Amino acid sequence: MSDRNFFRLAVTIPLEIDVVDAPLPVQGTLVDISEGGCKIAAKQMLLKGVELAFELQRKNKEPLKLRGRICHVDFKAMTKTFDYGIQYLGLRPADADAIYQFVVEEQRRKLQTREGHLEAAKNGKAKDRQAVLRVERKFPIQYAIFGQRAFTPAVATDVSRGGLRIVLDRQIPDDRTLELRFALPNDVLEVLTTRTHSRDASLFGREITVKEQKARPFEELRMQVKILPGWHEIKGLFHYSVSFVRPKPQMIEEIERFIHAAQLTEIKAKRAPQKTAWR
Repeated sequence: MSDRNFFRLAVTIPLEIDVVDAPLPVQGTLVDISEGGCKIAAKQMLLKGVELAFELQRKNKEPLKLRGRICHVDFKAMTKTFDYGIQYLGLRPADADAIYQFVVEEQRRKLQTREGHLEAAKNGKAKDRQAVLRVERKFPIQYAIFGQRAFTPAVATDVSRGGLRIVLDRQIPDDRTLELRFALPNDVLEVLTTRTHSRDASLFGREITVKEQKARPFEELRMQVKILPGWHEIKGLFHYSVSFVRPKPQMIEEIERFIHAAQLTEIKAKRAPQKTAWR
């Protein structure tokens, strides 16, 4: 099955790759991974169809040994490297489960680590970070031109740490500042529900009690945004990209929490049919 059916996690993990019929290992970097396949970057040229093997390093776990075949080759002239699309060979259900757990754990770690965001900003990579942390999702918003009191209903079509894409029923000049108010959708929060099991004594012996702790719901956000150049019109509706203007840190944290939950929900939704297939 094509790995397009799986959530692909971007990573940067150094690898030592054992290539069939090659005398020495090839040094490369794992740049993304899913249960259906992965992508590896390397300086050395390899041919399509070549088989290889490598170990995926996991935190506090034994390395996962994976085998695959190169099914796609792409040369990057800027960096003089080759990107290799890898299709797994002999992947057992237990290996697929292990990759799934790795993707989920890495996604949680990346999206919950504030230090990673701060480090990205220090290195001048905040823009790249913003591009990665984006979720396509329609939800209602209200907007008003800055300085005016009347709010008008509209729709957001995606959200990132840096801004939104919104659809309005009228044209707004570029560089205008808008006031937005909206609540992020709460339905994605189910994936963040934590469940603890405890054994309690009763007249009938020890019984297992399951306690749920639901994630805190999203509250309404009020933010100023600036319209960016490059709007377009579709069937009388005007599509704009907007960037946040001096957002408060707690507002960005709420948006990150939504993105985290939405991406985990996507991973689990794509995973569900595969678990049925293994039965």
